[in-house]
Amino acid sequence: MNCVECKPLKGWRKLCSIKIALTNLLKHLIENFMIKDLHIATSPLTGTIFAGNVLKDGRTWGANKKDVTVEALVAVAEHALKFGKPVEISKADGTPEFRITVECL
Repeated sequence: MNCVECKPLKGWRKLCSIKIALTNLLKHLIENFMIKDLHIATSPLTGTIFAGNVLKDGRTWGANKKDVTVEALVAVAEHALKFGKPVEISKADGTPEFRITVECL
């Protein structure tokens, strides 16, 4: 690969190799982790919040399922605190379904 923007620099061949390696790594990450839809759901049995990919059937978790309960709760609390008022989550028709109120302790 001829890397025009690297040529003026000393050691441009090495820089081009690094650029190619980083490009390949980025492609790998996108193909394996970012293109797939990330699903977040609560276990009906335990209340644990999981994040990961589901299989083609749309119901079965893939191998990368991870417990994100604490991270998700902290993110929601920080989100609600940022706006300084309760966060309301509405149904598709616009009627309120949940109201989340957070206070600092």
